[in-house]
Amino acid sequence: MPRLTPYREHRPHPGLARYVACYWSFRCRATPAADEEAIVPDACMDFLFDLAAPGQGEVEVVGTMTRPSAVSRERGMDLLGVRFRPGAIGAFVRVPAHELTDGLVGLEAVWGSDARELYDRLRAEPGTAERVAILDGALSARLGAGEPPDPIALAAAGLVESSEGRIRVEDLAREAGLGRRQLERRFLAAVGIAPKVACRVVRFQAALHRLHASDEPTLARVAIEAGYHDQAHLTRDFTALAGIPPGEYRARRREPGDASLQDGAAGGL
Repeated sequence: MPRLTPYREHRPHPGLARYVACYWSFRCRATPAADEEAIVPDACMDFLFDLAAPGQGEVEVVGTMTRPSAVSRERGMDLLGVRFRPGAIGAFVRVPAHELTDGLVGLEAVWGSDARELYDRLRAEPGTAERVAILDGALSARLGAGEPPDPIALAAAGLVESSEGRIRVEDLAREAGLGRRQLERRFLAAVGIAPKVACRVVRFQAALHRLHASDEPTLARVAIEAGYHDQAHLTRDFTALAGIPPGEYRARRREPGDASLQDGAAGGL
């Protein structure tokens, strides 16, 4: 699916695929007007490297998002990110996920001088493939430095993803062999949001991807295929998580030069 923005995703080393969903890059020149890039929740946490603005929030751990955000493209951007699978960031940093929800913290606070060294290496290398190789090496070296990911939370997050958010919390708890409240506590600590919220976000992402379908499905069809009760349910959730209703989003995508909504690649900014 082609994007209207200079956003690209890149595969991590196979040895990291259990923990890292993808690396992503976003590069654009400065725009004369204060254009904004819309960022929406995706149930993931990220490392964010702002390689165009040294001294201004250069390296950050971005918490799981529950609301949309926007990033100005006025000054030009050279962003590089690591998108972790829900619940997997604990393998690399000792940061309680629920304490960072809709927020961020400098990576140096949890990695020390290694974060600055990594930033400098990435900024000195303009090639994306070379930057990806640097990230592969740095993350492989750090693997296990944090707390081992909670296997129960990881498995539950995987079920949420594979079901596109259509699974009930009671069923997640039964699969985990835990009570609902026990599962909710462990899921929140590892993923940063409650399992019910994760289902809502993942279902929204499923709808968002369907809106990009080449055959231009109706909103009623998108709602049914993505697991919503009806079109009104889709509109309420989509508007809350994207900031605009689905019909307006699709209309904006058709406008020449307009930007698509991105998932949580730069969430928390």
